[in-house]
Amino acid sequence: ASHRPQDLADLIKYLQSVRPPPKKFAGNEPALIESAEDGSLILLAAKAAVYGPRLAYGRQYRMLEYWESERDYAVWDVECRKAGKYRVTADIACETRVENRFQVIAGASRISAIVPQTKNWADFQRMDYGVIELRQGRQEIVVRSDGPVKNFLMDLQAVTLTPQ
Repeated sequence: ASHRPQDLADLIKYLQSVRPPPKKFAGNEPALIESAEDGSLILLAAKAAVYGPRLAYGRQYRMLEYWESERDYAVWDVECRKAGKYRVTADIACETRVENRFQVIAGASRISAIVPQTKNWADFQRMDYGVIELRQGRQEIVVRSDGPVKNFLMDLQAVTLTPQ
């Protein structure tokens, strides 16, 4: 059976409505992210809602860490000023080279990329991972693994979405 993108968006919206409350960590305070003056959205780890069996917020490097399950994910509640294509960059550290994949999801739009290897777990590198489409208004951005996780997925400080 073929499915329309709206079918997937409706399913995601339903599943999001029945999830448990986010985990609580010192220094992690989920909050609505609004577009900056240039239209970009900066999704800091400290503002993410954290879910899953192992994912945690680490205060020392202001990051999401211990990402080792497919059921671990982070959600940002955003208010997007203008619909369109957005460049996705992320500040990631990953000491091991196992080529895990992560995805960034916004409604029916998503990107998937290989987690890069960095010098160590504190060596955050900002890299470009492609383009995603956002609609205008309030929505959720989800970051999670794209498939099974070997060892740890990554440590994540921020995802930045910049209008194209």
